[in-house]
Amino acid sequence: MVKRWMVAGRLRMANHTKTGAGRIKMLRSGREHPLLNFIENLLLLLGLLAGPAGIALRLTTRPYRAMALSSAVAVTAVWGGLALSYAAPKLPPSFSILALVTTSYTVTVLCSLPFGRRQRPVLTGPTR
Repeated sequence: MVKRWMVAGRLRMANHTKTGAGRIKMLRSGREHPLLNFIENLLLLLGLLAGPAGIALRLTTRPYRAMALSSAVAVTAVWGGLALSYAAPKLPPSFSILALVTTSYTVTVLCSLPFGRRQRPVLTGPTR
């Protein structure tokens, strides 16, 4: 019979190990560490902030259009990633969402390479 304090002691020992052996053992046993969940969520948030913004800035030079396009890309990536994760149950939703964003950004970069970046015309005042 496993006591509650014995399980808590094992988790506490796994948190404070200098090597990753305790963490690996804890992950293999099926338990999730809250810090790992936090890091995963931070990476997902970073990918959903930076990826669609980068795609939008590659496609347009106007700020309001870029914000609207970035929002549309982010929502499309989330729903597409969830659908992909539903279709292939072995894929975690966070991976499929970021895979779609990364693929979209790569396609955008490869398509914009031959044309270069469009520049907005510089407006100058009247010359006297």
